[in-house]
Amino acid sequence: MFENSPMKKIALYGKIIDPSWYPRLGILLNALSCYEVELLCCGELQAVLQEAGLMMESIRKVDDPAQLPDDTDLFLTLGGDGTFLSALTWVRDRCIPVAGINFGHLGFLTTVPIEHTGEDLSWMEDLLKGNYREDDRFVLQLSVSKELPPIYPFALNEISLQRYQPQLMGIYLTIDDAELPPFQADGLLISTSTGSTAYSLSVGGPILLPGTPGIILSPIAPHNLNVRPLIVPNTSRIRVRIKTRSGAGSVTLTVDNRSVEFPSDAELCVTRAPFPLRRVSLSGDEFISALQEKLFWGIDRRNYTND
Repeated sequence: MFENSPMKKIALYGKIIDPSWYPRLGILLNALSCYEVELLCCGELQAVLQEAGLMMESIRKVDDPAQLPDDTDLFLTLGGDGTFLSALTWVRDRCIPVAGINFGHLGFLTTVPIEHTGEDLSWMEDLLKGNYREDDRFVLQLSVSKELPPIYPFALNEISLQRYQPQLMGIYLTIDDAELPPFQADGLLISTSTGSTAYSLSVGGPILLPGTPGIILSPIAPHNLNVRPLIVPNTSRIRVRIKTRSGAGSVTLTVDNRSVEFPSDAELCVTRAPFPLRRVSLSGDEFISALQEKLFWGIDRRNYTND
């Protein structure tokens, strides 16, 4: 563990929390209120706390990312990995440490499972006293040759282009100055090492340890059997052009859990962002433990027999 400065200002962020977890949420808020910290409530969590009858007068409301103070000591997400991903749209380039309480399911990014917010609150003591480790996760930045509907152009997990109409897409990739042979597929996924256990894993991409400085390029349902996922340095400049059979129309551009229509005659450029997301970790082997517990890595019944 590393000794960081004690907390003074904590932002709470969440989206949808199942009502069955309201009692746990109440325990969490009551425990936090016992410390000399300023609590901020961001975004949709305000409505959740109001519905649960948990909104306290001492909690300061923050309606949008521009209102989030730069001197916030900790951004605490209440939800699953999707909620944690949305934290990037709030902290942005401020490098505010982000920790997650897992009210969701899989939980590769969240720090503490919700069932631990009962009797044992020692993890909270560690957070508030600064007894945790921070690891910087690199972020992807996109730029587009044509104007798009508003979308925050940074991703912690992945950026993808996927077909919007039934026909396959022709995908033309350039890595720095090297053009790859074009291929046809349902789409293309550009993933960070953090996102290697998310959508990228589902389309056959490799698992990378979080600190690995690589970007995964994974075709989505390629029609060419010899096209496979490719790992490139995260210093690469990735340019993508697409062609549809009709020569017109749109595809879907997804940036983490946000999406817009993308014109088929536009070019997408992806690079490493000039800032990271600073993730809080309370133990050193969270990723390996998650591989075992969530993905059952290496589970083999032969390992548990007496023969």
